[in-house]
Amino acid sequence: MLRYALGALLAVLSAASAAQPFEAACDALSAPAAEVRVLFAPAAAQVDESKASREIELDTEKAGAFRHLGVTRATLLRDVDVRLDGYTDPQTGRACAWPKVKLQLRVQPLLIELARELGADPCMRAHVFEHEMQHVAIYNGAVLRAQVQLESEMRAHFNERQLVGDARTLMGELQSQIADRWLTRLDALLAVAESEHDALDAAEERQAYSVCNGALSKLIKSME
Repeated sequence: MLRYALGALLAVLSAASAAQPFEAACDALSAPAAEVRVLFAPAAAQVDESKASREIELDTEKAGAFRHLGVTRATLLRDVDVRLDGYTDPQTGRACAWPKVKLQLRVQPLLIELARELGADPCMRAHVFEHEMQHVAIYNGAVLRAQVQLESEMRAHFNERQLVGDARTLMGELQSQIADRWLTRLDALLAVAESEHDALDAAEERQAYSVCNGALSKLIKSME
């Protein structure tokens, strides 16, 4: 989910500065001065144990019996604050500026659903809960790695050159670039972790039949 907060466009400098030729006023700006911050704080998981195993909705491609016993759901919210800091010619509206971008990432909710049947055996519940917490760790770790990489790439890009053009157009182009390029890049960085989730589930399905003295195996067979 994406939400934008757009800052004021560009401040017109003092009357003395505004009287300078456009190029001179732009050269007077400190460079490079783009600011990019990508922020994320790992989320704590909430647990819901109100549903029976068959009530837990799963991806149809991942609908094995074991996976009806627990699932982790994560929705990543992306709050974007975009501003331009620079000079606007009061006569023409032409502007030169450095972007100021803040991308706040947060997970809401981060939810673990455990099948109600697991409550009959503390060992089964603990085993499935531990498995889902490993998914939580993978997810938080993936976002943390993506945060660092994305911030580095965005800083390098936006510090390459000053933005020059119509003030309103610059803001619109910057907003579009964040959505079309950089949030797409974020999705690609996060997708790398899918193989970790799949490997964790594959390993669990191999061992699930031997844990809790066979109690988990019996429960799974009753669901097949």
